[in-house]
Formats: sequence, C-alpha cells, structure tokens
Amino acid sequence: MTRRVFNYGGGMHSPAALTQFLRDALDGEVANGMEVVVGSGMNVTVKAGTASVGKDPSYDINIAGTETVSVGAASPSNPINTLIVAYVDRDVAGSTAVTDNTNDVFKLKAVSGAAAATPSDPTTSAIQAAIGAANPFIILARVLKRTGTTSIINSDITDLRKMITLRDGRINKPEIISDGTIVSENIKDDSILPQKLSPAARGDRSTLEVDTGMKWIDGRTIYQKTFATGGLKNAGKTTVPHGIPDLDMVINIRGIAKEDSIGATINLPHAADQQAYTVTVYIDNSSVNIQTYANHSGYKTSFVTIQYVKKKV
Repeated sequence: MTRRVFNYGGGMHSPAALTQFLRDALDGEVANGMEVVVGSGMNVTVKAGTASVGKDPSYDINIAGTETVSVGAASPSNPINTLIVAYVDRDVAGSTAVTDNTNDVFKLKAVSGAAAATPSDPTTSAIQAAIGAANPFIILARVLKRTGTTSIINSDITDLRKMITLRDGRINKPEIISDGTIVSENIKDDSILPQKLSPAARGDRSTLEVDTGMKWIDGRTIYQKTFATGGLKNAGKTTVPHGIPDLDMVINIRGIAKEDSIGATINLPHAADQQAYTVTVYIDNSSVNIQTYANHSGYKTSFVTIQYVKKKV
C-alpha cells in the first residue's frame, strides 16, 4: 500500500499530483473541443480543446489553434476504418527549455485497420504498436476511408470523443439530486431560463404532434398539436382534418380567432353575452370543427390547440 500526499511543501511530486484529484472526481476524457473535422484531401483537422490522457498519472493535453492529421491513402479495393488518436509520448523527455512541454510530447496520429468489405477499427494492441506500448492515448474520431477516395467528406467522420461529466455519487449530493433529477427545492429562483428549456417543457405550439411529458390519470401520454383553422364562417362550420387516426379523447381545447379590420382577438371556444355570437369548438374522430351561429366572417385567422390521449394498443 502506498499513502500519498499531493502538493505538500518541501517534497518531490509525481505528475499525478496535478491531476489525480480531478481524474477521480470526473468521468470521460475531453473537457472541451478536440473535434475532428474535414481538412483538405486525405487530411483531417483537430480543433482547439483540452483533454486528459491516461490514469495515475494522467496528463492534461491542450491544442491552441488547430492541428492537421493525415489519414493516409485509401485502398483501391476496400474501405478502411482509421482512428484519430491523441497520445502522450513518454519517450520524449520533459524539458524546462520550453513552456508546457511543447517539444512534441503530445502527439496526434491516424491509426488504420485492415481494408475489408466491412472494415473494423484497429484493435487496442494495434494502436499501442503504432504509438508505443507504454504511451497512454484517447480516441477522438473514426474516419472511414472509402474505396479509392482521394478526399474526406463530413459523413466519413464519426465523433468518438468521451466528454467529461461529473462522476455519479461523488460530487452530486443525494439530497440535491434524486434519480438523476435536481430536487425542485434546490433550484434557485430565476436560475432556469424558459428559453433554455425544451420546446415541450416550455409549452411551445407546433403543428406537429408533441409529447408534452405529461400523463393522463391512467398513465397514458398526453400529446399536443396546433392547427391553423383559417377564417370563421357566417353562421357555419369550419372543418380541418386533424390527422390523428388513433385519437381516443381530447382533454383540452383552446384557441384564438383574430378579426382583421380592428385587430380584435377572441378566445376559442368563445362564450358571448348574446348566445348567437357564441363560437363552439369540438373535435370528432377526423376533424377539428369550429361552429358559428352568427356572422363571424370578419375573423380571417384562427388557431386551435388540443391536448389529447391516444387509444391503448
């Protein structure tokens, strides 16, 4: 057993002293950036970013600007999977002559698998053989070298970065986070902005079917959909197909109609002091229906939003 004290004055420290605490608190490898994108010809570009390579010790690596990596020539007969690897070359000695070990300690390399009709990634042992058996590495991306190609395109690149996250059960206090969800009493006022929520959570209107995240009393999902229902009629019915073949029950109907001349807007359904000016909205198995009993033809624009559950399968 070895008992270690990091950052204790007067002693000598290993590379682990700088990174061990964070490595034990976090999962993943890439803190930010390091994305692999298309370069020119058979080259790819690795964007700026920061990552951690290896464990005990781990090494923090960083790209300022961009780096170009050649993936090598394609096979004329079969495709090839190539992995873009970032690694620390322990055969290169650290130097006080340069700042932050910019003397090629951190390297990038493209390691290719065998050409095949259904290509496989190079194995871990193949990667270690290519970069050095003692050198720690992380994989940033897979690049498919299509048969006979002379240039890489966007669809050839698969992002394989493992982005860093907080490790479960370590920094996350159980009294604050339960089942992966922040307990509401621990959310400060104004800390969550509506524009940062999902469209469903905000209650955005959409002409497409939206899962609201809510449940009906029997556990079925409540969906929402908005319809542009056009102008209202002169004592008549406006009918718009809703396109929900498995509709079971509508649990909420709300909408608006806008009059053109003075811009007046009324809610739908609309209850008026005079019964003739009431506007009824109802949903049947096929359509959204708006019924008027007087002349509402001045209302040229209307929308109806419904929430509903579907038939059980």
